[in-house]
Amino acid sequence: CPAILNNGTLTLTDATIQGAPSDTSTGTASYAVNNDGVGSKLTANNTNISGRGAIGATNGAKVEINGGTYHTPEVAWGHAIYAVNEGTEVVINDGTFSEGYAYSGNNWGMYQIYSGDKAKVTVNGGNFEAWDCANGYDLCTANDGVIEIYGGYFAEDPTNQNGKNYAATGYISIKISDEKYTVMKGIVDNGVNTYIIENADDLKHIAEIVDAGATLKDEVVRLDADIILPEENWNPIGDNRTDMAFSGTFDGQDHLISGAKISGDFCWDGSVYGSKEGWGLFSVLDGATVKNVKLDNEVF
Repeated sequence: CPAILNNGTLTLTDATIQGAPSDTSTGTASYAVNNDGVGSKLTANNTNISGRGAIGATNGAKVEINGGTYHTPEVAWGHAIYAVNEGTEVVINDGTFSEGYAYSGNNWGMYQIYSGDKAKVTVNGGNFEAWDCANGYDLCTANDGVIEIYGGYFAEDPTNQNGKNYAATGYISIKISDEKYTVMKGIVDNGVNTYIIENADDLKHIAEIVDAGATLKDEVVRLDADIILPEENWNPIGDNRTDMAFSGTFDGQDHLISGAKISGDFCWDGSVYGSKEGWGLFSVLDGATVKNVKLDNEVF
């Protein structure tokens, strides 16, 4: 039986909830956690939820997801996250969403996230895994539902799913591989993607996507502000241990990056680094252009 939250507040931390199993004979969904009503607020921290639909939010309910796994088996219209009705809001900061899809509206396919009937889903992060379904997409909206993507990794391009662009205003997609995409602040000028760096998190995101396999060849990374990196070991852009290289253009526009450091016996991911080769703002460059950038207070 599902857990039902009606006009109450519930915080789940490191919890596991198993909803009703798949019912392929009827093709119905019964959400493992159903959050209903204007006064309802569900916060899920590193929680594992599965069933014929993981979380349903309706009639003005609020949901915040901070890590964990949200899984829907192979069953018609069983979505990992389902949000409907005006005033309903779901914020996804992190987590892994698999097989079922989020859905918004009344298009009964399979979706990681579904938002419909003026509900709103905001995605700041998370991993949305591939689903082999002819009628399935990572994302779907219907009946004035809204999905806004600010971050996360998707099996399909979030700017072109089911004929819709779900990236937030001012964000464009980055293709890492045929089954992995993300988004970032940027513009498209004469067919060339330019990704905009405004803070330390943006710069770290560029390092992460290059490490994941996006060379950014024929694309531009533009620094729009001075950056002060946090007091932690810097993850260089590219990785000489895996031959992941940056091949685009990095234009610092005469801005300053300060505080980049790699020190001690361990590198940024906690592993032991046998050599300091490849330590710097960049680890590997291949046909890249780096210009107009200044460094200060770096330790390598």
